[in-house]
Formats: sequence, structure tokens, C-alpha cells
Amino acid sequence: MRALVVLLIATLFLPVQTGAGTHLAGSVLGANGDPLPMAHVHLLSYRGDIRKPLRTVAADREGRFALVVDEPGMYRLLFTGVDHDKVSVPLLLVSEAPEIRLSVRLAPLAYKEHFEVVRIVGDWNGFTWEAADTMRAQPDGTFLYERTVTGDTIAYQLFDITKEARTVNGTSADYYAYDGGGDYVSVLRVRDGRARIVFAPSKLLRVSPEGLPAVDFLSGGRALQAIWAIDDLLRKEQQAFQAAAAAYSQSHQDMRDFHYDWSPTVARLKQWMGPEQELLVRQFAGLRITWLVPFRARIDSTTQAEIAELLPPSSPIWGLEPQAALVAHRDPQQQELFAHALVAENPDHTVRAVALAFLASMAQLKGDSAALAARYALLQQEYNDVPEVQYYLKSLNPARRIARGKAVPDFAVQLMDGGQTLTNKDLLGKYYLLDFWATWCGPCIGEMPHLHAAYERCKDKNFAILSLSLDRRPEDVTAFREKRWPMPWLHAFLTGGFQNELVQSFEVLGIPRPILVGPSGTIVEVEERLRGAGLLTTHAKYLGP
Repeated sequence: MRALVVLLIATLFLPVQTGAGTHLAGSVLGANGDPLPMAHVHLLSYRGDIRKPLRTVAADREGRFALVVDEPGMYRLLFTGVDHDKVSVPLLLVSEAPEIRLSVRLAPLAYKEHFEVVRIVGDWNGFTWEAADTMRAQPDGTFLYERTVTGDTIAYQLFDITKEARTVNGTSADYYAYDGGGDYVSVLRVRDGRARIVFAPSKLLRVSPEGLPAVDFLSGGRALQAIWAIDDLLRKEQQAFQAAAAAYSQSHQDMRDFHYDWSPTVARLKQWMGPEQELLVRQFAGLRITWLVPFRARIDSTTQAEIAELLPPSSPIWGLEPQAALVAHRDPQQQELFAHALVAENPDHTVRAVALAFLASMAQLKGDSAALAARYALLQQEYNDVPEVQYYLKSLNPARRIARGKAVPDFAVQLMDGGQTLTNKDLLGKYYLLDFWATWCGPCIGEMPHLHAAYERCKDKNFAILSLSLDRRPEDVTAFREKRWPMPWLHAFLTGGFQNELVQSFEVLGIPRPILVGPSGTIVEVEERLRGAGLLTTHAKYLGP
């Protein structure tokens, strides 16, 4: 992690409380069933930030823990441990329960099989990835890092030893500290002002992850056990989906024909929606089916009707996944009506905010300026504190510089092919599409067929495309054009990504970000009407069929 966060001992070792509230107790153990050198249990709100837990307690030497949840609510328990991956467990307390006991076995970290380069960060460089040092490979297969230290300890983490890009504790430590983000920091005592850190791959915990993590509610949690099973199923299926999508992307130009079979997952979730289950379990299963819709899961009309009955607009369960409520209906008209009902009836502040932002976006798409102004004003007045709608507060702002009818800001970019400088003045007299994109952006790649079709249709009609890359390196763009899509138009590389001055002047909050400019230098269309099949329709409107 990028910053070392050492929690105060008084915070970690909270005393077991008595009295009101729900008492949680149990054990958190390693993959081999043994207690860990250090492990913690963190109580978060269901959508809470991992770095801002409501409460954190340390497991004792036997792996035991205890904490109290003061009042009913929608929470998550985050379990972390040295050498292990974190696991998040839903804790939906619709009413106060006297006691819940559970046991957890963590999954081991997914280490790489072989190590060519091992990088190290620590308190000497602020735990910053960009400032990571490289450890020296040794003949015996270990890696060594030495440095002079002014204090009596040195704290560090290793990078590049797990399959996932993250910093984790090393194999040598006198003790550990929690880093505040789900992983641990190794701490070594230093003598004579010289630190010698050794990473020994032979000491890594190599345990089969089969069946892990394992979470068992031993008492007071029959419904919670089923909810964990649902959550764990979705976690595993999401990982499988991402792996399949990545593999497909490597061998195909775009993702148009990519398909993932969600039907076994949906069928399993529908079983949890059965009448023999507790209502909370049925609702949670229905919510998770809805969550799958953006991933192209096919939901039949009967299942949709069952979910609508289980989860009306007033249901607080929508607060677990506010965005999922907006895809509860396929029909656009029903979707909009449901969003209105969410704003009027749902008790969750974030759900209402997200639904209102959706309605404001619909008003913008329809060109209904009065409705847009009213909804935006309400969004700004009552929901300015909701992180999920900050994008909309910026993108829907009537005072934005990048909007239909406004002059395009001045710009000057160096073209990747040829190196000459191109400005907005050079493009006067033409229709041109500014395309903010990156090779790492899946939706950007999804636009490639439409961009190429529009270019081929309009390239001889006084039309140009200028693609502005937010990639990490210009070589990424070159390789993409050589191996995947030719993109035979103008290109520029913008250093600094979203922090680039030009990117900010064009109010780019996310990509793809298409902007169509007319011959006079006035913006004629922005974003939605320039995405997907709508791009050709918009081009036909201005440039002819």
C-alpha cells in the first residue's frame, strides 16, 4: 500500500463490551488452520471505505476476536491477516441479535510461481510504488536489499511477488503492522545503522486455496450463512468473468462477440429466492441477480417480476447496490418510472441520489432543458455529499464549458505520426471528432467498430478524427494500432492522463469521451449521441448519409 498506517494499540485491542448491541465473537485463522502472527477484524458499513472502518479489533494469539455492533444496519466484516488475502463478509443485521459466533479461515496470498524482479517500498520512500527499489537476486534464490537507517527499525513491503498488483509483507520480520488497506507491513529491528532485508521465496506460504476463504456462522446466523454463500458465489464468478474477458480480449479485436454464460449462476441465485428461504436471503439473491444485468446476464421476465415483488422501490435493500436499482427493468419507460419511485419512496439517501442523477441524465439525452435544470438543482442542493453522483454533478452542470453550442477551447497537440503540431484553428472549416480514449479502457475498445465505420463513411466529406490517448506510454497506442485496430486517422498522446491540462480543459471525467465540433469551431454534439450505433446516426445528421 502507498502509505503506512499503524493503528494505535488502544484501538486495535478493544475490550469486549457488554450490554446493548449485537455481540460478535469467533476466530480468524490461516489457510492451514493455525493462528496468524497478526490478524484483524474490521467492521465497515456495507459500502464503506476499507481505510475508514467503523471499528477494528485484533485477534489474539489463538486467533480469537470479539466486538460489538451497536445497532442494526447493513455492514461488512473485513478479515485480514499476515501472508493472507483479505475477505469481506456481508453482515446484514435487520434487527438486534444478542450474539453471533463465526469462524473464518483466510485464503493464502496468490504468489507468483517464479520471481525475476522483486521490488521493495518502505518508510524511506513513503511506501510509494513509483519510488520502489529493486532487490538484488542472490545465487541461493533469495533477494537482498540493504540500506543505511538512522532509526532503530525499518518498515517495508514487497511489490511484484503476488499475481495481483499489490504490496504485501515480506518473509523476514521481527513484527508486523497493519497498513490500513488490507495488507501488512514487515518491521525489522536495526542494529549498527545498517538494514539487511532478505526475501526468501522458500519461506512463502504455499497452501492450496481450494475451499478458501471459509466462513462458518456457528450460531445466530442462519440467514447470514446463506448471504455469505451468495456473496462468495458472486465473487468467484466475477473473477471467472474477468479472466474470460481478459483472455478473449487478447485474441480478438473487440469485445462485441464476447459472451459469458451466467445461466448457472442465475439458476443458483433463483434457488436462494425460493419461498423456503428467509425473506432477507430471498431479497439479497434477487438484488444480486439484478447486479448481473450490466454484465449481460440474461434474466427472464418471470424472474424480473419476482424481483420486482421482492424489492419494491421502497425496499432498503436497494441501498446495498444503489446502481443495481436502475437496471431492475429492461424497458426504458419502466426504468424511468422506477427511478421516479426510488426518488420518492426509498429511505436510502444514496439510492435517491443515484436515481435522481439517472433522471437528470435522461432529461439531458432527451434535450429537456427544463427538467434537466430542475433535477440538477435538486441534486446539487440535497445530494452534494454523495460520492456516487459527483461525476453527474460535474458532467450535467449547465455551466460546463464543453456543451452543445459552445466554442471548442483552444488546443495544440503534437501528432504521433509525423510530429507536427495541430491546433483547433487548423481544423476550422471541418467537422471533426475529438476522441479521448486509452488502450486499457474496455468501453473505448468497444467503440472501435463504430469509429472505423464512421471514418470510412465520412473521411471524404470534410471530416476528421483526432484520437487523444490517456495511455501510460505512447508505445501502447502504437502496439494497439499495429496488432488490433488500425485507427487510420490523427493521433496525439497526452502525458499525465487525467491530470493533463488539455484533458482538464475539456472536462474529461471518464473515457471514452467523444466531442463533435462543427466547421465554425462550435461543439455540435457530446458523448451519448456519439457512442455506439448512435455515432453513425449523428454523423448522417451533420454530414449526410
